[in-house]
Amino acid sequence: MVPDSKSSFRVEIRDERHVRVLECHGALTFGPAETAIERRITAAIDDGLKSIVIDLTSVDHVDSAGIGALVQAVRSCERHNSIVKLVVSPNSRVQQTLAVTQLDRVFEIFATAARAVTSF
Repeated sequence: MVPDSKSSFRVEIRDERHVRVLECHGALTFGPAETAIERRITAAIDDGLKSIVIDLTSVDHVDSAGIGALVQAVRSCERHNSIVKLVVSPNSRVQQTLAVTQLDRVFEIFATAARAVTSF
C-alpha cells in the first residue's frame, strides 16, 4: 500500500498476469490524489507494462481534477501503446460521474478487477 501525504487517498499496486492493477481508495480529487494516478501510470509505462487497470470500486468521489487525471491516463497510455481499463461499481457515484462526463464511452469499464485483468 502506498499512501500519499496530506490526503486520505491511497493506491495499492499489484501486478497480475502482466497487468498492473492500481487499486484506489478514497476521493480522487484535486491535489495529491490526481498526481498519484499520473505517477502510477507513468511508473507502469516506465516498467514496460502495456496493460493497466485502475480499480475505482473503493473511490467514493471523483471531482473535475480526478476526471482530468483519468483522461490524462488514457492519453499517456495511447502515446506509449498501452491500454488502460477501469473497474467501477455499478450504480455508484463514480459510475454516475463517468456517465455524465461520457467517459464511460472512452474507457472499457468492468465490475471487477478480475474481469478487467482477464480481458487483456
